[in-house]
Amino acid sequence: MDTQLQKKLERLGELLALSPLSHVVKDAIIENAEQLTVQDVDNLLASLEREQAELAELARLFAEHDAEVAQEQEKLELEGEKIARQSADAFLAQILSDHLKVQ
Repeated sequence: MDTQLQKKLERLGELLALSPLSHVVKDAIIENAEQLTVQDVDNLLASLEREQAELAELARLFAEHDAEVAQEQEKLELEGEKIARQSADAFLAQILSDHLKVQ
């Protein structure tokens, strides 16, 4: 086996380890690795590298979404605190006003 194909097979193994494919599929690929043509290996590598790129993009989108949700949550909490303060201030003002009217 030539060294370039060996390197490709090593890279294939690395990508398979990272892949969310089922172990059955991974095992089938590994068990039949000797029967794969160079074209088969290149196609598998391209597919698995594309899969990794798409998973990385999905992870980025999830992180971005989580950051947006956290930012919105913070805004909601601040708005809730503001409303609670305003309600408490209005309640206390009403009590003081009522108390002054009684006297």
